[in-house]
Parts: sequence; C-alpha cells; structure tokens
Amino acid sequence: MSAPILWIGMPLLVAIFLWTIRKDERRTLIWGLGFSIFFFISSSLVPIGKPLIRIGEFVFQFSPSISFLGRSFTLRNGDLIYTSLIYVILFFFISMAFIIDVPVKFVPLSFFLTGLFIGALSVQPFLYAALLLEICVILSVVLLTSYGKLPSNGVMRFLIFQSIAMPFMLISGWVLSAIEANPTETRLIFQALVLLGLGFSFWLGVFPFNAWMTQISEEKPPFEVGFVLLLFNTATLILIIRYLDGFVWLRDDARIFIVLRFIGILLLASSSLFFFFEKNIYRTTAYLISFETGLSLISLSLNDTGGWNAFVLMILPRIMAISLWSVLLTFIQQLEENNTEKQALSIHPAMIFGFFLSTFSIAGIPVLPAFYSRLSLFESLAKKDFTAMIWVTICILVFLLSSIRFIRKIQKLYSPRIDVQISRTEKLYLYGWNLLFLLIGVFPLPLYKTLLSMLQAFPNLK
Repeated sequence: MSAPILWIGMPLLVAIFLWTIRKDERRTLIWGLGFSIFFFISSSLVPIGKPLIRIGEFVFQFSPSISFLGRSFTLRNGDLIYTSLIYVILFFFISMAFIIDVPVKFVPLSFFLTGLFIGALSVQPFLYAALLLEICVILSVVLLTSYGKLPSNGVMRFLIFQSIAMPFMLISGWVLSAIEANPTETRLIFQALVLLGLGFSFWLGVFPFNAWMTQISEEKPPFEVGFVLLLFNTATLILIIRYLDGFVWLRDDARIFIVLRFIGILLLASSSLFFFFEKNIYRTTAYLISFETGLSLISLSLNDTGGWNAFVLMILPRIMAISLWSVLLTFIQQLEENNTEKQALSIHPAMIFGFFLSTFSIAGIPVLPAFYSRLSLFESLAKKDFTAMIWVTICILVFLLSSIRFIRKIQKLYSPRIDVQISRTEKLYLYGWNLLFLLIGVFPLPLYKTLLSMLQAFPNLK
C-alpha cells in the first residue's frame, strides 16, 4: 500500500462519506473528529518503507509513491511531519464544534481541503501544485459562502487574488524548464524570479496584495477564516522551501534571499502597525497570520541551518496560536449574535488568558511555544544581518504593544468575570488550550526534535 492512498486518497473518501451524513450534525462531528485523530496519529507514528507486519514471506509496508494521471504523489518520512501538522489543524478546528456552532458543510469540506493540500505538497513535478491549490480556492469559496447567497466582496477578492497566482506559477514552470536546459541564461533566471515572486506574493497575501485578508476576516466567521487562511499559509510556505530545495540556482542566487528578507520585514512592519490601530477585533486574525508569515520569510532568507530550524519550529506554535485566536473570536461573535436583549456581555477570564497566550507566543515570549524558534532566528540574524535584527526587534515590540492594547480593549468591551455562565465543556476546552500552551512552552524539546526531522524532506538545504 502506498502512503498517498492513506493520507491523500482516504481523506477525500472520508469527505464524501461525511457529506452524505452531514444533516446528522452530531454523528458527522464525532466521525470527523475520530478520522482526524486517526490520520494525525497514523502520520505521526507509521514509518514509510519499513515493514509493519511480517508473517513468513508476507510483508506489509507503506511505499512512498503512487502515480495518478501521469503524475507522481510522494510522501516520505520527512514529509509525514508536515502532513501530521496539517492534520493537527484539521483536528483543532473540528474540535471547536464542541463549544461553538459550525455549519454542517464545514466538517466534510475541511477533509476535502486537507486531502487536496497534502496532495499539492506531494505532487511531482511540484509545479502542478498550482492546479490543486486552485481547486482548494474554489472549495474554500464554497465553504465561506452560505447556501443560496452570493459570495461576499471579501470572498470574491480572495478568489480573484488567489486565482491570479496560478498563471504566474504555471508560466514560471515553463521558464524553469528552459533554465534547466540553459542554466547560464541570466535573462530567464530573472524572469523566473519575477514570476515566482508574484505568484507566491498573491498566495501569501503579501502587502499590498492583502486587502482581501482583512475584509474576509471582517465578513465571515473567525473559525472559517482562520481555518482557510492557516491552511493556505502553511501549504504555501512549505511550497517555498520545497522550491528552494528543488532548484539549485534558486539557492545560489543571493537576490532571492534579499527579497525574502525585505518582504518579511515589510510584512512585520505593516501587520504590527495595522494591528495597533485596528478597531474591529475580527480583522485581527489577518494581521496575526501576516506577522507570522513575515517571520517565516525572514527565517528562509537566512539560507543557513539556523534559519531552516527556525522555519520548521515556527509551524506548530503558529497553528496553535491562530487556532486558539479563531475559536475565542468566534465564541465572542456568537455571544453577541445571541444577545438579543442588548445586555452587557461578560466572558470568562480563561478567554482573556487565551488571547494573552496567543499573541505573546507569536511575539516569542519565553516559556511559550514559539520562543525557541524566535531564539534560533535571532541567533542567525545577529550573525548575518544585524540591521535586519534591529528591525525585527522593533516590529516585535510594536506587536507586543498592539497585543496589550487589544487585550485591554477586550476587557473593556466584555468584562471578564469568574462567575460567568458557561458550560462545563466550554470551561474544560478553554482550560485545556491554556494548559497545552504552557506545557509545550515549558517542555518543548521532545516535540521540537520531532519537528526538526521535517528537514529530511528537503535534503539539499544545508
């Protein structure tokens, strides 16, 4: 049996099954949660290319590749690390249904999206990832649009900007093929850099192509927005590092790393400033993701072991921070929608603490999950580009001030009270999230050693 069948094909079949039973919400949720746990555990524990069962001459093991429609899908042991992280996203957002209301289509469509994203990351040649990501864009529009209604302006902008990226990536594939035949042709190399830069800029929502991110965050439920943005952000960043690993001329061209560092600092500065002045609490999800994207691009721009380590160590803390942020904002939004009598609203202090953990973890405060990735980033920046390190420090300080301002605003709008009426399930869920942040922050080494093994998927990065 091949690994892509289990972690790409089966989720698509599960999605079809869940779609057929979607009207039974509780059953759909339980099945979806169970399958997400299964795919996460299996991708974390099952080895590729090693015997799992041996009975006499019979040997059962997972092979890394499968061919479909003339294209190869490959998942090796290093690839399973980011595969399991994507299933962590799926599990976190499906589990949100225990304390918030989610539409019946969310669970099956989330499995469709997850399977297609992993397929996009594993397809060979990986230039065909653009086609699979475009299918993900269309499915995301279905997820973000209510039945019988037209897509909102933010969703249409999301569709347009993400779709614009596809022709740039496909044309760049043709140019890359020409470069392999003529590796000394500088004109082709410059054209490829421009095309790839524009394609990834549209995918990531790099300033100034990010207006749709704040608009869609304002218009749609935070948990849907967080899920879609987090999946696209994670997949696109992994595609960037896959391109750097796959093309030696990209790694040898210093211009690409200068541009990555500039764009990273631009994203840090713009997102931290907009976060500081933002009045609508629901638009902040876009700024958090943009800030994290900036840090990831800066880590890639270092082109050394410290930068690669920082990049992979950022992924799980980012997933945790954005997931918790999304569920907290959704809880507040639904609390406001149910407040028909327009009474003063109160929230549990655990929610305030959750906002604190999310933002301060992104800022890299010690004893929180993202600290070690920030430490590795600053160590490498201090050696390579001290000026960039100063800029990153300033942006993080502005982000911290913005976070404190946001938390104070939440406290004023929704006065926290320990005696506020919430269910036991909601209380356990919030306490569990906060405890998870603290545990990973205090005892990070066993988990981070596993995350660093993700670099096995990119053997050419030194």
